[in-house]
This record gives sequence, C-alpha cells and structure tokens, in this order.
Amino acid sequence: MKMRLWYITTFFALTFLSIFYSNVPPFLYFRYLFAPLLISYLPGLMLVKIIFSKNANLDPLERLALSFGLSMVLTILIGLFLNYTPWGLNLNTVFVSLTLLTVVVSVGSLIADHARNSSNNQ
Repeated sequence: MKMRLWYITTFFALTFLSIFYSNVPPFLYFRYLFAPLLISYLPGLMLVKIIFSKNANLDPLERLALSFGLSMVLTILIGLFLNYTPWGLNLNTVFVSLTLLTVVVSVGSLIADHARNSSNNQ
C-alpha cells in the first residue's frame, strides 16, 4: 500500500507539473511520450477500476479493451464539450481537461479501492 501511494503521488506531481510546464523542453518531450497513454488508456483504466471491482469476472484482456474503449469515448465527449465552451478546442484545453479528468477519475478509483478493501477486511 505504501509503494502504491508513492506511485500515485508521483503520478499526480508529474501530471500537475506537465500542465503548467508543458511547453518547457524537458516536459515537452514527456508530453510527446505520454500523450498517447493519457488519451487512449489512463482515463478508461481508472473508470474501469471504479465500475468493476477486482473480484469481477473480467479477464485482463477484457479490462484492457474496456479501458481503451472508455478512454476513446471520454476523449470524444471532452472534445465535444470543449467545442461549445468559450475556450474552444485547441491543444492546451484538450491537454488540461484530459489531465484533470484523469486525476479526478484516479482519485475516484483510489476511493473505490479503499472502500472495497475496508469492506473486505470487516
């Protein structure tokens, strides 16, 4: 549990640093490296962790397919929503909104995992 908390803290720190410093050269390369992961996998993975418990009868391949599918749906919905906002649909707004969505869904995933673990221990 302690190691997982370290990974999550590092993920949040790098995520927020990438929002504010995404045009500075060291973080710019991280943005190119991790953008496909942010767009096509992470939001769906965290949403699958919220919806389905670890004990659900889902194979790892099914979890992977659901993660990709839900991530694509969430990305499309964010793009549709941003198109009608005053900020418009550009690289920065998509990046910030996808990052914030991933952080919010990750926190929800942590809360769901904690609730499941505490209910299993009792």
